[in-house]
Amino acid sequence: MIVGIGSDLVELDRFRSTLDRTPGIVRRVFTGDEYAYCTARSDPTERFAVRFAAKEAVLKAMGKGIFSFSLREIEVLRDDESGAPSLRLHAKAAARASEIGVADWRLTMTHTDRLAQATALALARPDAPSLRLEVFSTDMERTVAFYEDVLGFVCERREDEYAHLRLGTIELGALAVGSLPDGHPARPVDGVAHGAGVEVVVEVPDVHVFYERVRRVLPDTQPPARQAWGLTDFRFSDPDGVYIRVTDRS
Repeated sequence: MIVGIGSDLVELDRFRSTLDRTPGIVRRVFTGDEYAYCTARSDPTERFAVRFAAKEAVLKAMGKGIFSFSLREIEVLRDDESGAPSLRLHAKAAARASEIGVADWRLTMTHTDRLAQATALALARPDAPSLRLEVFSTDMERTVAFYEDVLGFVCERREDEYAHLRLGTIELGALAVGSLPDGHPARPVDGVAHGAGVEVVVEVPDVHVFYERVRRVLPDTQPPARQAWGLTDFRFSDPDGVYIRVTDRS
C-alpha cells in the first residue's frame, strides 16, 4: 500500500551558485558518507543536487516541509554493485515515517546538464492500520466520479450497487441505497437519503490546493480557515450528504 509520493526538481546552475555562496551548507544538509561520495568528482554539483531533490521528495511523501527536521536525517545510500539508490532515515525523520506507517521506500533519481529530479515512494507496513468508511449513494456514477476526481480516491472495484475506493490508508465503500431493505435509515425519503451524520476527515499537504479543486465542482464551499487548535481546514458535503472536512497535516 502506498502511504505517500513525493517529487522534487532542482536547477543545477542555481544550486551551484548556492554552493559557491555558502559552501558550509553541504555539511548541514548531507551526511559524511554522502559528502564523500559527491566530492569524489571535480564538480560534485550534480550529485549534491540530485540528493537534495531526493531529501525534498521524501519530506513531501511524508507530508512535511523542508524545515520540519534536519535534512541530514534523510540519508541517500547507493548500492556498491548496482548503483541503485535507497534511503536510510534517522531521528525525527525516522519517527515521522514510523508514525504514518512507512515500512519501506522506493527512490529514483536522474539529472541532465540543467536539472536534477528525484521521486520517493513511501510504502506501508503490511499491518498498517487503515480507516474504513461506508457511504450510501443515490447515484453511484456521480459518487464514484466525485471521490475520484475531486478527492483523488482510486476505485479498486466497481459493481452495479457497490464500489470500493482507496486513498492511502483510507478505504471507502459506497453502497447504492436502492439495494437496502425497506425501513433502513439510509433509504431515500421523498428523494433524500436520511443516513446517520458522518464526517470524513481527509488530511492533505496543501488545504488551499484541494479547496480550489472542490470549489470548481461546489462553488458555494466556504474557504479554508485557521482553527483555534492550530489546523487549517474547510468543510463541505458530498453529493450524497456526507460531511467532509479537509485539513492540513501540520
